[in-house]
Amino acid sequence: MRLSGGVGVDAGQGMRAVETREVQLVYYSPTHAYLVPRLIRSLENAFAFHRKLFHYQRKEKVAILFRLKLGRS
Repeated sequence: MRLSGGVGVDAGQGMRAVETREVQLVYYSPTHAYLVPRLIRSLENAFAFHRKLFHYQRKEKVAILFRLKLGRS
């Protein structure tokens, strides 16, 4: 998967990872792949807002482990 100038990789152990200039996102299930572009876009929009309004610059990428549980536990 490739989006927003990012690179998608198989992260091992059944996990997948997408990495952009600002975010590294790791997720488990291929069924969650449809949410990944929206999640990345939302995060990057939020980061842009904070840069513009507060002049905030992060020193590192944000790493997120995305795990979505649906239904009963």
